[in-house]
Amino acid sequence: MLQELFAQHINSRLSILKNKKLLLAVSGGVDSMVMLHLCNHQQLEIAIAHMNFKLRGEDSDQDATFVKEVAHRGGIEFHLKEVHTSQYVSATGSSTQMVARDLRYQFFNKLCELHGYDYILTAHHLDDQLETFLINLNRGAGLKGLTGIPEINERVVRPLLPFTREQIQSYALQHAISWREDASNKKNTYQRNQLRNQVLPLLHQALPQLRQRLGKTFDYLKDANQMVDDAVLRFRESETITTQNGINIPMQSLKNTTAPKSYLHQLISPYGFTQTDEVYQLLDAESGSYIQNESHIIYVKGDYLCVETRETVTNQSWDVPLNDAIVELDNGLIKIETITDKLTLDQIKETSNRYTLFLDKDQIKESLHISHWKKGDRIEPYGMQGSKLISDVLTDRKVSFIDKEKTLVLKSGSTVLWIIGHRSSKHYTITPQTNHIIKLTYQL
Repeated sequence: MLQELFAQHINSRLSILKNKKLLLAVSGGVDSMVMLHLCNHQQLEIAIAHMNFKLRGEDSDQDATFVKEVAHRGGIEFHLKEVHTSQYVSATGSSTQMVARDLRYQFFNKLCELHGYDYILTAHHLDDQLETFLINLNRGAGLKGLTGIPEINERVVRPLLPFTREQIQSYALQHAISWREDASNKKNTYQRNQLRNQVLPLLHQALPQLRQRLGKTFDYLKDANQMVDDAVLRFRESETITTQNGINIPMQSLKNTTAPKSYLHQLISPYGFTQTDEVYQLLDAESGSYIQNESHIIYVKGDYLCVETRETVTNQSWDVPLNDAIVELDNGLIKIETITDKLTLDQIKETSNRYTLFLDKDQIKESLHISHWKKGDRIEPYGMQGSKLISDVLTDRKVSFIDKEKTLVLKSGSTVLWIIGHRSSKHYTITPQTNHIIKLTYQL
């Protein structure tokens, strides 16, 4: 029965696999062994890849030997990679499951590039879908997260998704298919194993029709998610402004949608934001309010909610000599010139701008250096009484959050002389008594 259903599924939903070179991810477990058998029966062009993660000692090695022998008996091209996963876990600090997943797909994708395989086939099935659904439900995932595992994700294809674990195991027994049992699957160390061994049996007992109707439910969810994606895409194309580093979302237009919070979730999730409720509050916040993660920032600017990439800001500083030189910065350079000609104040004013600074060399008592400004830094602006926070100067000049983070200052000791590219201080300015002038020019 499963052979006929599998053939129908390939013909109706996965005809892209026909006449293509397929790489099957075979662990040796019942799911992947049944997938191998079914693909062979369909006379698909296949090769086998097996990853030995070295996590279960001799059992891991025996799994690899088992799959290798199956491949050789069937005359199927076989690829094996052995990795000491625990070493990668120690080095990265990530979970064993995440590290193993990354290593697995790195191996598979490399094989595709080297040998020209068109698709990678994995043996995920309908029960895996339900486990993923429940895990994402617990995480508070949106509609997309509740659609489960995608059947096709770029070059990864999962041809067993419509079928249950029960169907797969029955097929293996009917066709005397050998497989290897992974003893770790019986341990409830991982959340997925707890669901599989403890929760789902009770769930299926309480809801006996769940398995039969689950596939249709996932189809409905995927269709609903596609409709949402289409609606959000229309909003994005007609209402938002795409920038070099992200997008600007008109807040009033967003509020006018039928489900503004859902639209917002779809718009910001590609940038790594999951705290939709917190971001939604920005719609009624004052200009300048913001939320950021490791890679992006969302902030209010006028009528827009702006999403931009954050650039990594270093704590580097640069020494500035008091003689002719060029100092290379992260973004641009400072050209330093010693002026020997006597310049009048009018000449200084004519050539001064926000990218140029003239200093009285003889007044400078402490060494000059350039660094990124810090919270709380103040400047005593030229032509003003008192001091002002650098953050306020940049806000007054309507500098974006991203550009604020990149802004550099010139200091003498702890005294700010210049917010480079924006405003100079009243310190060490040129007077009629000045004899030696230092000219600094900022160039992008």
